[in-house]
Amino acid sequence: MALRGLEPNAFLGAKMVAMYASSDDLDSAVNIFHRVNNPSTLLYNSIIRAYTLCGYSQKTIEIYGQMHRLGLKGDNFTYPFVLKCCANLSSIWLGKCVHSLSLRIGLESDMYVGTSLIVMYVKCGEMSDARSLFDKMTVRDVSSWNALIAGYMKDGEICSAEDLFRRMPCKNIVSWTAMISGYTQNGLAEQALVLFDEMLRKDSEVKPNWVTIMSVLPACAHSAALERGRQIHNFASRDWTQDNIKKTRKPTCSLTALSWQYPNERVIKINTDECGKGEDGRIAAGGVLRDSSWQWMRGFAVNLGVGQVLEAELWDINLGLKIAYRLQCSCA
Repeated sequence: MALRGLEPNAFLGAKMVAMYASSDDLDSAVNIFHRVNNPSTLLYNSIIRAYTLCGYSQKTIEIYGQMHRLGLKGDNFTYPFVLKCCANLSSIWLGKCVHSLSLRIGLESDMYVGTSLIVMYVKCGEMSDARSLFDKMTVRDVSSWNALIAGYMKDGEICSAEDLFRRMPCKNIVSWTAMISGYTQNGLAEQALVLFDEMLRKDSEVKPNWVTIMSVLPACAHSAALERGRQIHNFASRDWTQDNIKKTRKPTCSLTALSWQYPNERVIKINTDECGKGEDGRIAAGGVLRDSSWQWMRGFAVNLGVGQVLEAELWDINLGLKIAYRLQCSCA
């Protein structure tokens, strides 16, 4: 179109922006956006999505402000992305401003906008506001339940998280993992292991994935449950097949972490994960230490949030060496 001296209209421009953004070509998407003379909400939604997915939270907020000044109203596609960026920036002030604007156009009752608001308040540490919104929602999806559970666990409000988990009409892998990870992070190793065992029951509809395994391994270390660590090792090695990996489309870090070679005598071997990035951009690090007789000594794991694979690998080395140092051992 540019070669013919033509400029795209708002509808076609929005489609082109979405196409380039899906191809990770943000420069071309921005170029098309600026070529449109009469932008629409659809066009702004496309560029807001593009900037958000590429991690430019501040730029997304600027584009949203420009959209607002032009008198274009956001919709239930606009606000989830904008609220996600407010959370990424940890800006509760911006989040509340966007919340008030969504109220003006009656979008707070929309399930997707409502869930995005809950996630934003949880990530900004405003649990009372998050719970207030949750209680007002007439229709909730599993993401709103999960966000609140994770927030309560982060704040150490175990009973509140347990109450929500029990009341959930439908639990997914994120729900179970949030509880297990929360128990582990709050030093409640036995509760984490009990919940993990429930997932392993034959009648359980939700089975552990690599994130769940990474979350429960530290519980074995906290409770000195070496035999439980071996059982989890066996589960990952025997039951967590390649078909499971393909279905979850997650990195195979736990399988790699549990593939061992014998260390030299009187030397501890640190096996770390080939940590990868999930579809949501989050990373995790972890591994296990064994002695020269191949005995499982310590396991470690940590969810690092959004980041790069290299960060996870460096955390692997750092955590492994710290544990080895505390055990007064040499490393190979």
